[in-house]
Amino acid sequence: MLKQENVSGDIALRFFDHDGQECNTTLKERMISISMEQFKKIDRKISLVSGVSKANAVLSALKGGLVDVLILDSNLAEALLKLTQE
Repeated sequence: MLKQENVSGDIALRFFDHDGQECNTTLKERMISISMEQFKKIDRKISLVSGVSKANAVLSALKGGLVDVLILDSNLAEALLKLTQE
């Protein structure tokens, strides 16, 4: 269902698309979580991510300005570099 809604990843159970913009999924109003608007107002958003499978989601979050500090493993860093060179 989330693939059909063009979801690339999530932060705090708020789903975002390839450009880092919140998706209007059927789950949006059913989640008990900070809103995306509130999340974006946080001064320093730190994300700790591991695993090559998350490369597209991390890139999307970066595009949307959803991450200020990114901590990741070397394999994921290489995958991100490869994605940005394509």
